[in-house]
Amino acid sequence: MKWNGVVKSFSNRGFGFIISESIERDLFFHLSDWRCIQPPLPGQKVTFEVVPARIAGKPDQATNVHLVDAPIVAGLAVLSKAVAE
Repeated sequence: MKWNGVVKSFSNRGFGFIISESIERDLFFHLSDWRCIQPPLPGQKVTFEVVPARIAGKPDQATNVHLVDAPIVAGLAVLSKAVAE
């Protein structure tokens, strides 16, 4: 199931947190779950899925994190939605 949220924070150590009105807590995400070329920035709107944490005893985390309205990546070329349509 896809959820919507906003990047709350992102550390230069490769992880961050997402906030969502639909989920009552901040969700951890790792850079390996980020599906965009540009690095995550606080305030960016994203879609994501929720999966069990990779580390036992930790809360669920976000995966497949995508920017809302992000450019479409085709090979090495980045095309805007306007060009792609």
